[in-house]
Amino acid sequence: MKPDPDPALEQWLNQHDEDCALSGFVLAELADGVEALADGKKKASLSQRLAFLQEDYADQILVFDEACAWEWSRYCREVRVAGINLLSWTA
Repeated sequence: MKPDPDPALEQWLNQHDEDCALSGFVLAELADGVEALADGKKKASLSQRLAFLQEDYADQILVFDEACAWEWSRYCREVRVAGINLLSWTA
């Protein structure tokens, strides 16, 4: 989604394209970030890029179901116990 992604990451993704997938949960998080922006060029650009990403991975979007939700909650608890705040992470 970055305008100038890391070339090494792009190369890796191109080499492993058939092995990559996108979680429905990640798609929701990305959409939430886009929707949180004020209307304007940045939001329009990111919305378009997200739509292209969704189209590119249309057959590779993994369902975030009940089992995933429980695993996620267990993971979050382990992270909290370790003293890590997921919401404070920045890229």
